[in-house]
Amino acid sequence: MKIDAATHAVSQQELAQTLGITTRRIRQIVAEGWFSANDDGRYVLRDAIASYGAMMKGAAERRNNPTSDRLNAAKAEMIQSRIRKFDADHITMTEALQSFDEVSDDFLGMLKGLPALITTDPRERGRIDAIVASDCQRLSEKWALLREELRTGKPAKHRVLELED
Repeated sequence: MKIDAATHAVSQQELAQTLGITTRRIRQIVAEGWFSANDDGRYVLRDAIASYGAMMKGAAERRNNPTSDRLNAAKAEMIQSRIRKFDADHITMTEALQSFDEVSDDFLGMLKGLPALITTDPRERGRIDAIVASDCQRLSEKWALLREELRTGKPAKHRVLELED
């Protein structure tokens, strides 16, 4: 259930919330060269936290103020606590996809067993089997697209057209 902290990227808003600072301050820190965004405008969480910690430590050393050191240490601990909570509250994409596959497969299996539960008449069962098979195929195709959207975080091409209408 852990997220790979070495590659996990967050938005500017999420980073600001994690560090307990404003998005404006994030932009100032980026301008000062302490860390930068990826090509997609997101920040690798571990790198940003390490750079922020180094920046805060450097500022504390320049001030040489014991009170500031304690406050910065407390702030760093608070940030680490938020990261631990984030890790505890989130699952990896692999786990999410496995759960999605398991639930969708179980549901389709249950649907395919319905005709035998509904009737013992072979002709009627054949008719119901055809209806269920058709609906299972439709659901399988739709769920395959939804799974891909979940995996990529982006709507499938057919859904982009639907959203534009």
